[in-house]
Formats: sequence, C-alpha cells, structure tokens
Amino acid sequence: RVKDLVIPPAWTDVWVCPFPNGHVQALGTDDAGRRQYLYHPQWRARRDRLKHDHVLDVGRRLPRARDRVRADLQLDGLPRERVLALAFALLDVAYLRIGNEAYARDNGSYGLSTLRRKHAKVVDLVGGPGEPSTGASGLAAAGASDEEAVRQAIQLRFPAKSGKRAEITIDDPDLVAVMTALVERTGRPGRLLVWSESEDGTEGPWHKVSSADVGTYIREVLGEEATPKDFRTWHATVLAARGLAAEGEPPRSQAARRKIVSGVVRAVSEELGNTPAVCRASYIDPRVIDQWERGATIGRPRTLEGAERKVLKLLSA
Repeated sequence: RVKDLVIPPAWTDVWVCPFPNGHVQALGTDDAGRRQYLYHPQWRARRDRLKHDHVLDVGRRLPRARDRVRADLQLDGLPRERVLALAFALLDVAYLRIGNEAYARDNGSYGLSTLRRKHAKVVDLVGGPGEPSTGASGLAAAGASDEEAVRQAIQLRFPAKSGKRAEITIDDPDLVAVMTALVERTGRPGRLLVWSESEDGTEGPWHKVSSADVGTYIREVLGEEATPKDFRTWHATVLAARGLAAEGEPPRSQAARRKIVSGVVRAVSEELGNTPAVCRASYIDPRVIDQWERGATIGRPRTLEGAERKVLKLLSA
C-alpha cells in the first residue's frame, strides 16, 4: 500500500496513515521545507466537486458584483474603494495571483497585492475600427472602446510565481485611468496599489493595499465565501469551455479526444501562468471536459458574459 501511494522520494519526515480509508493518506516535507499532503482519491474528488460548485455560485454573482465595481471605479481621486475596485477588476480580467509579502521578499516573485510601480508602464496602443479592445485574456473587456486609433494602456511586466515572467496589457479605459494615476503619483511607497485619505484623494499619506484588504472587498462584493483564487478557477473553466467548443464535435477516437483536451488545457495554462498539470488538476472544472466528450458545449458566444452564462447553464443541468 505504501508503494501504491507513490510518495515523492525527496520528501522527509514522512507520515503514512494506518487506515486505507483515511482522507489524508500521507504527509511529508518537500525539499523546499514545505509540508505536503497526499489525499485519498475519493476525498479529493468530493472536495474538488464542492470547490467547483462554490465557484459556479461565484460565477452567478459576478455580473452584479461587476456593476458595483464599475461604480467604484468612477470615484474621484484614489480613495480606498476605488483602488480596491481596481484590484477586483485586475483579478477578473488578468487572472493575477493575489501575492503575499513572503513570496516577494524571499523569492522575488510578485502578485497583485505586492506589485511595484516599476512593474507598470503607461503605453500607447494602435488600433483601428473593428479591432476590439481586449483585456489580458484576449476576451472583450467590458467598457472598452475601439473608436480611437491610438489609445492608452498599461503594460505590466513582473517576475511571477516559479520564476515565470508575466507580461500583461490592460487597456480597459476605466482600469487604465486608475492605474495611470497610481503609476504617475509622487511620493513613497513604491507599491503600485495604494490609496489616499486626502480630501481629493490625490495626495498622501499613502496606505498600502494588502492581500487581506482585497479579500475583504471581494467578500463584501461577491459574498462571504468568495476568495481571490476563485477568479482564476472560474476563468480557467470558462476558457476551457470556449476552447473545447471551438474544436467542434469530439472525435470518436479516444486518443484524438485526449490530444484535443491536452491542447486546450495547455492553452488555458498559458493564460493562467501555470503548468498544464496544475491547471487541469486544480482549476478547470472537469465537468466541462466530460460534457464536451458527450457532445455538449457552450457553442461560440461572442462575449465573455455570454460565455459565462452558457457555462453556468451547461454545468447546472
């Protein structure tokens, strides 16, 4: 039984559950000093199902939450609510990890809450009529305009998790307006996401936005159980559903189906900035793949909002 668990050889201080039906079958310390767990397959499947059901609930609440966020983005200056609305929107359109101080300090890797001003640059994008403005996902961003041949955007470049280099362009006008003010403000600190308590919201003292602040705003807008990671899980599922729908009817050959699924998962993992294995195991709702293999897809809706509605219908049946 211990052999069947396939415990990584690099683990030390390993403990194995004496019961074959225990939900934690083994735990140990990896070569980075982190505690790791091996779970019983049935327990993991149940946990994953509950996780994806929760994310579906988040998806149902997103349209109304986005309306609140859009309203907060229209506030003047850089008050707390406007900057937190920006944080919410960046999680929603760019699939950023939330980040934490320890990773930034120890590994030099950054997420939303730890980005520095040096990681953001105001740039001009050139595009003509008929070339829709897009967010980081390549999907049409709500509120964006394609009427101007030259439009302002924000380019984010920073070292992300596992040493990967993240390069993201944000060109939604509401987000660009807030981010430009944050990039061009004067004074310390060097953190990108800060807010002002001054009357006009344009001068210091400046207060850093922490991951806890973002989490609190998300729960306020989306519900008490919502988390920053829910955005990545939800959008991974929607992207996978769109990718599989674009492939059309599933082929009869199991090998051909596996190849298509593998390609879609790889494309989604590139959007999220993680490995295909992690993307499939932890982010994409497996029911999307199951439905496609049965011949059920979301079709080809033109907008993100349309795709989200179709995914909710597909997975709620």
